[in-house]
Amino acid sequence: GTWSYDMGIYDQGLWLLSRGHNFMSVRGLNFWGHHVNLIGLVFVPFYWLGAGPGFLYVAQATVLGLGAAPVYLIARDRFRSEWMGACFAFVFLMYAPLQWISWAMFHPEALVITPFLFAWWFASRERWGWYWAMVLVALSTREDVALAVFMLGVVLLIAMRTAPDFRRIRRICVGTMALGVVWYLLATKVVIPLFNDGREPFYITYFYGNYGSSTPEILANILRHPNRVVSDAVQHDRLTFYKQMSWPVGWTYLANPLGLLMAVPQLLASVIGLSPYARMIRYQYTSVMIAPIFIASIQGAYVFWRFKLAQIL
Repeated sequence: GTWSYDMGIYDQGLWLLSRGHNFMSVRGLNFWGHHVNLIGLVFVPFYWLGAGPGFLYVAQATVLGLGAAPVYLIARDRFRSEWMGACFAFVFLMYAPLQWISWAMFHPEALVITPFLFAWWFASRERWGWYWAMVLVALSTREDVALAVFMLGVVLLIAMRTAPDFRRIRRICVGTMALGVVWYLLATKVVIPLFNDGREPFYITYFYGNYGSSTPEILANILRHPNRVVSDAVQHDRLTFYKQMSWPVGWTYLANPLGLLMAVPQLLASVIGLSPYARMIRYQYTSVMIAPIFIASIQGAYVFWRFKLAQIL
């Protein structure tokens, strides 16, 4: 019941990796010159055993479903209520963008949601070994996840500033930010050009050619012409996109804008890009935004919860 192109890209790409080859005729690019999906290596042994699209669908749906576990844990700990944990886990599983991602073929970046949520929960419990493990899994899904990881470090630095062991936490947060920057630069300036005839990632001009032909030029134009970003951000399709992403979680993240910062890089990319698909909830482009939206929504709902309790008392 779906179309074939993106599934063809990754099915062929993973099959080629399992046979020691890289060039995808479906996409016309080297697997590592398309995106840096290191997590694809996990699927190689399964392709030795004959895996294909069916296996990818089941694996993706399983990982997406497992995201309910960290959502439950984050909400349970925040509200000190197992019922609230179960409520948010249910909301997560019913979240329309998540449902559409599961339907819209296989995409490695969809696998970022669960480890990112777990990274936040482990950080909240100061279980830093598991935190780093989840951050590395998240980074392995696609190169631009590094921007969300950078913002994860920023948000944790601010959110945990009153923790007793803040000096150690500060080092971890700065390390997270540094890891995000280094990985993004390594992936986009070294790995992808190495396998793409020296060229920048294809999506730089394909999606953002209206802002420039290179990452520095795009960033410079965003900073020099913020009015262009604002103009793009208030177009009808963007407003519809914000509402479709927000109504299922009750807009509660508005009470915790700090947590939402982790979604800003991908949201900005969706807002200014040329592709209309990037701002539709039916496609995988929402993947990197979903975990930050739920983290911020849980924290925001707790603000409303405390306000209501204060009124009652």
